[in-house]
Amino acid sequence: MLWVRRRWVGVCVAAIGLGLIPACGGDDGATQSGQSGGTSGNGGTSGSGGTSGTSGTSGGGTGGWAPTECSAGDVTDCYSGPPGTDIVGSCRPGVRTCQLGKYSDTCEGEVLPVEEICNGLDDDCDGEVDEGCSCTEGNTQACYSGPAGTQGVAACKSGIQTCQASGTWSPSCAGEVTPSVEVCNGIDDDCNGVIDDVSSVHLYRLQFPGLTWDSQLLSNAWTGPNAPPPCAEIATVFNAYDFNQLMVFTTTGQLYLREDSVWRAPVPATSRFQELPATLDAVYQLPWTWLGTPTPETQVTFSSSPIAYRYTYHGNGNTPLAELINQGPAHVRNRWAFERIDPPITPSTTGVLVHFVNDELHHMDMSVQVTSWPHPSSHPYFSQRGAPDATRCTAAWFDMPTQRAYFICP
Repeated sequence: MLWVRRRWVGVCVAAIGLGLIPACGGDDGATQSGQSGGTSGNGGTSGSGGTSGTSGTSGGGTGGWAPTECSAGDVTDCYSGPPGTDIVGSCRPGVRTCQLGKYSDTCEGEVLPVEEICNGLDDDCDGEVDEGCSCTEGNTQACYSGPAGTQGVAACKSGIQTCQASGTWSPSCAGEVTPSVEVCNGIDDDCNGVIDDVSSVHLYRLQFPGLTWDSQLLSNAWTGPNAPPPCAEIATVFNAYDFNQLMVFTTTGQLYLREDSVWRAPVPATSRFQELPATLDAVYQLPWTWLGTPTPETQVTFSSSPIAYRYTYHGNGNTPLAELINQGPAHVRNRWAFERIDPPITPSTTGVLVHFVNDELHHMDMSVQVTSWPHPSSHPYFSQRGAPDATRCTAAWFDMPTQRAYFICP
């Protein structure tokens, strides 16, 4: 260190002798002031014939001097977003505050562009509000997804849709009531202006000998005054084709009679068939054309387990003669039955077809040979295209003149 000091002194003396500088400072405080945390250098003493030395400059220490760009409390505008967006849409400039002679790095209060959302504002500050949005978040509108002409009919009514943050209407229509399947409840469920016009029950037709199926709504097949209403719960159907009469028995004990294509006013079933119970399973017949009796009559058997009721029916208003027959175990109940015999009568001709509650289908021919199918869908009749589910049918009958079997099924 002494060598350094002597070197500086020699240089200073030489400089004076050469007349390069007027005087030299005292110690090397200026050099020390450059060190981190150094103190301010001392002023130089007056040299021989020279002027006073200048003071050392401040180093990194606290004792030095630095220029200031602002005064405490000063503020200046600032904005760090893309140029031209600072006063567009929701975007706004902020301010920087002077601290220790410098403006802060934080631009307080500025609003920068963000992704556009559907809120009625220009969030991305491009001069357009809610671009790409079909609605504004939080807005509501009336909605209805049912068929035209049903809104406001019966129970059907509109609901409310709410706009989501995505700018699209909610997929659900809260509170709306649309048409439903008509059921027998005293309400216009399908909102077509008609109460209890049930359209879920069909009349299926099986044409012989081709075994072709077709169907139509039962409410369309049975029409006109006094026809069974769509909500009538049908217990069984008897077709006395020798007399061109179709009899529909309901679970409430009513009898609807169609004679020569005209429906008669309904009457209690017991007014024609005395002792007949209200609960019926199935009905089948041995017609006059089969019996060969001298006068037209039909042997009618109603199944009402465990008793079968057999009547001799003459097709007029007289009370048929009744005979009770022991049918068998109480747990065996016919779901439906129909009889068919192709003329001429032969032992190989198709006979009675009966479906039991245990979902087994029994087929008896004229030689009283019975074949059973545990699964009715495998029977030749019900394996054809368009056939109904035999296990769901509630009534069946056969029309001899047209060689067609009928089934009532949902």
